Amino acid sequence: MPEPWAEHEARRVGEYTDQLLTRLEENRPKAAAIEAQQLTILDALRRHSEQSEALHPDQATTHRWSDSAVARRTLVTEVAASLRLPERTTDRLIEEARMLVHLLPGTFAALQTGEISRRHATVLVDHARSLPAEALPAFETAALPYARTLTPTKFDRKARILRERTHPDSIHARTVQATENRCVTLDSACDTMAYLVAYLPAE
Repeated sequence: MPEPWAEHEARRVGEYTDQLLTRLEENRPKAAAIEAQQLTILDALRRHSEQSEALHPDQATTHRWSDSAVARRTLVTEVAASLRLPERTTDRLIEEARMLVHLLPGTFAALQTGEISRRHATVLVDHARSLPAEALPAFETAALPYARTLTPTKFDRKARILRERTHPDSIHARTVQATENRCVTLDSACDTMAYLVAYLPAE
């Protein structure tokens, strides 16, 4: 039979664990809301950059890139420095913000209220990128309920299936187009190793 002090200690440990879990759960929607605020700011920066470029084009430009490309590059560089992120990651983040704020409003609203996490939102955006604009509402309507209940990994698998069903083009046409983008990449890893990644037809 456990000693009274042991029972008391076990109860105390259990109560403290419950308190920490409660705080963790309470912070989850707050963290999601902050992520949504960051995305809103990123999109505002993008729109400001594009509007400024349109109002004040560089008439004396001598570089090879267009004014809009230079403005985008400048924005990416400044945001990357502010967030301490690689520029490639930053460029993708800015595009993710644009899609969520303007093309996937239901997903963005769910992120703002903490119904889904940032990872869920990113998964949904990743699958939505390759859909034509007219297919996005149907895809979001079908996928968002699963984002609210599944883990990001399981949601990724479900969203991939829903994306295949929602895409208006035939699988043959999409396969032909995707085959044109096949590639093999070599990514550095630790201990003088590397990852060999092949993006090739599965059949």
